[in-house]
Amino acid sequence: SGKWKEVLKTKACIGKNGATAYKIEGDKCTPTGTFDLNFVFGMSKPNTKLKFKKVTKNIVWIDDTESAYYNTWQNEKADYKDWTQSKPVIKKFEKKLVTYRIAFNFNGDCLSKNSAESGRGSGLFIEGVGSKGKFKASYGDIRISAKDMEKLLKYLDSSKHPQVQIK
Repeated sequence: SGKWKEVLKTKACIGKNGATAYKIEGDKCTPTGTFDLNFVFGMSKPNTKLKFKKVTKNIVWIDDTESAYYNTWQNEKADYKDWTQSKPVIKKFEKKLVTYRIAFNFNGDCLSKNSAESGRGSGLFIEGVGSKGKFKASYGDIRISAKDMEKLLKYLDSSKHPQVQIK
């Protein structure tokens, strides 16, 4: 009918140092604003119409501020590799710290070369807390329960351009 209807209400944790409109690498803050939800990633495909990326052992997140691929999902074995610093994506999943993570467009599209502003912040997600994870303030990620993440994902559809608003 063109009117908003609340379908999910959940508790969430944000960065240890709160939220900020002036996000920078390492500040432990969650960025404020309205951001597109780019894709969800995990070990298996969830029940969602949001774009999905499967985590494998070679997938890394680039946090090297000098790299053209800063704040993007990449393959560690890529022949175009220009980074010296990255984080293996699979670790948090294997340790059951997270169930799924949603990449949102606060600093670039999370996939394309030169899409992010260097030093503005990298590797922040909306994440479902896994069975061995902790529901507490983070380095800037937004944490929700695994159960609520699964509910949320059911509503998301990339063709409808979903967004998150953080105040």
